[in-house]
Amino acid sequence: MAITVKFVTVVIRIETIEKKYRGGIDSFMKDYSPRRNLNLVGVIFMGTGEAYEFIEKLRNLGFSYTVNDEYDEIAVVDEYHGLFSPCSWLETSIMTFPSREVKDSTCWLKG
Repeated sequence: MAITVKFVTVVIRIETIEKKYRGGIDSFMKDYSPRRNLNLVGVIFMGTGEAYEFIEKLRNLGFSYTVNDEYDEIAVVDEYHGLFSPCSWLETSIMTFPSREVKDSTCWLKG
């Protein structure tokens, strides 16, 4: 099952949150109210500046952002452009509806 991508969405696997975020997924959900499915959470930001501030908070908690220019434990997805960098564990879809200038962007765990 996919999660909806809006604006700039920071995506993290739930298994990573369980290992690295104090209190696990329950605390993370209370602190950030992200979108989620069984495998992923997505925290939505209006712009990249806010998203990167959030990523820095996560990095300070021990999360890994990129390795060799590829997303590691944290990915950033834009609703109009998809992933900003390659990601081995995440797939995205950006669908434009011809009758409207609306995009339906989603992401999901590969596999």
